[in-house]
Amino acid sequence: MALHNGDTNGNPNVPSLEIPIPNQKLPYSLSTLANHADNEANSSTDVAPALHVSTTYRYPSDPSLLKPTDDLDIPDRPAGGAVKADAHIYSRLTAPNTSRLELILTQLLGGPCLTYGSGLAAFHALLVYLHPKVVAIGAGYHGCHGVLKIYQKLTNCKIVDLFDDKTWEGEGWKLGEGDVVHLETPVNPTGNAYDIQHFADLAHARGAALTIDATFAPPPLLDPFKHGADFIMHSGTKYFGGHSDML
Repeated sequence: MALHNGDTNGNPNVPSLEIPIPNQKLPYSLSTLANHADNEANSSTDVAPALHVSTTYRYPSDPSLLKPTDDLDIPDRPAGGAVKADAHIYSRLTAPNTSRLELILTQLLGGPCLTYGSGLAAFHALLVYLHPKVVAIGAGYHGCHGVLKIYQKLTNCKIVDLFDDKTWEGEGWKLGEGDVVHLETPVNPTGNAYDIQHFADLAHARGAALTIDATFAPPPLLDPFKHGADFIMHSGTKYFGGHSDML
């Protein structure tokens, strides 16, 4: 999952939260970035990075080297940059493999990126982070609708028809600031594609965020940020592995 807005955190419900933005996009081709965007994370001479299964990591034995941290402020790490091999604390924050993948995806997608165990986990995290009161969504992957229904049970949010903006408001409520317009394009499994800029205009006119599930069109096939998307979601378990083999 990647965020485009470099000026705010994209979440009016938590105005004090700041998301670190990468300093710059590396001036290389897509194929070069896919192979080398994580070079600065190299800590060994392995051509293919080893698979790390640890969830916790040793603290330095020297107390003077211990540094407090939180989810968004990893010590000695520039925004969008590599985490030093000896700086990992807990895998929910950073880990050798996922952090390398995030380095690559940040460059490929053009915005700060986080990885999750599955695409549905990313969608759930996006809903929890934005905490919308109204969500506009159309036909698409049934798993996202299932996650949204669970979120609705917890928050009593309203779910409205993406393709009928007349349903976006009712007596005493309307889709507005802090809410979500969620568009899947191309659609799984039909392949139908939609005009992202059109839905960006509709969402932004109301102060809402446009979230895009672009799983069926990864770079370079589609760059939703160029057409007004605020957040982009991809499912590696679909496009790269299919049938959940990558879980």
